[in-house]
Amino acid sequence: MKFLLVVTGLFFYFSTCAQQANEKVIKTIDVSVIKAEMKKHDFIILDVRTPEEFAAGHLENAVNVNYYGKDFTQRISALNKEKKVIVYCAVGGRSGQALTQMDALGFTYVLNMKGGYNAWKTQQ
Repeated sequence: MKFLLVVTGLFFYFSTCAQQANEKVIKTIDVSVIKAEMKKHDFIILDVRTPEEFAAGHLENAVNVNYYGKDFTQRISALNKEKKVIVYCAVGGRSGQALTQMDALGFTYVLNMKGGYNAWKTQQ
């Protein structure tokens, strides 16, 4: 009987851990939290501003995919949906819309940077 209780307990413990590990994270968070997360994890950093905005300044190692580009959905669909992604624009509007699209496309972990690149620059 003890053995059965231990096995049952372990089963529930490991299935809960597996469920938490696969939990979908799609949310908008502050720059300070983004910076802390960047120290802990590897991210795809997705800048959805125009190429001109990107050329004027961007986060290190960012990939530029223009939200207004005709191939936007196709290009973000090509990204690894299992990797952790940080998405940003100038102030948060386009990246918020991109976040919604990425959720619908099956991405599992996407953080939208609240306030966008402008907020990032003010916190330097």
